[in-house]
Amino acid sequence: MNCHLPQELLVSIRFCYLCRATLPEDDEAWVRPCRCVGPTTWIHQSCGRQMVQRFETLYPTKRPRCRFCRTRYILVPKKGPIVRVMQKILLKLKSIVDIELIAAYPIIEAIATTCGCLTLSYIYGHEEAKQLLMERNPVEAATTCALIGYGLWYISDITWEDWLLRALRRCSRVPFLKGVSPREYPDSLARSRKRMWSICSAIAGGALLPVYSRIIGTLMFSSVESP
Repeated sequence: MNCHLPQELLVSIRFCYLCRATLPEDDEAWVRPCRCVGPTTWIHQSCGRQMVQRFETLYPTKRPRCRFCRTRYILVPKKGPIVRVMQKILLKLKSIVDIELIAAYPIIEAIATTCGCLTLSYIYGHEEAKQLLMERNPVEAATTCALIGYGLWYISDITWEDWLLRALRRCSRVPFLKGVSPREYPDSLARSRKRMWSICSAIAGGALLPVYSRIIGTLMFSSVESP
């Protein structure tokens, strides 16, 4: 059994259960503040505002609720002209540009610059990297560090696993490498899979590239002295 009355019937018989009046006829003067149905459905906005003000005066630490269904009243203040204009401007901007991307760009730029500075400090040493950056223009130094960070992220996003798999398949045709690199591979490896890109994996991979290069350089070129 549906206990909710039709909307047309509610509008035709609505009256304020606080002041027991049925006027005015303006729809903006009426409000349904809770889940109640029947004679306690509608109230005047002015009556409801006065009721909430009296309740807050008597019980300042409690939140006003409906006395029948115990629904908590949510009070929305009236919007001024400045707020309405700002909302319209924000809706227009959201339809034109991506606000989230603009807000996240300074954070990404700061992370890339920090990653570039740490890379220079790790490769050249703290004092030499500091001297290298201090000799340049601040804008040029910040741009260089940011480009280093972006470059590391893009390099770490290269699908080198697919290239290595293709190289192993080609090496399997060589007679003396057949035992090491079998000719047949599982279908799961043969299918091309799209690599899931995430910001965390890109940042972590880019930050580890200088460490890998330092280790490889130490192992392979330890006898070469830097000028």
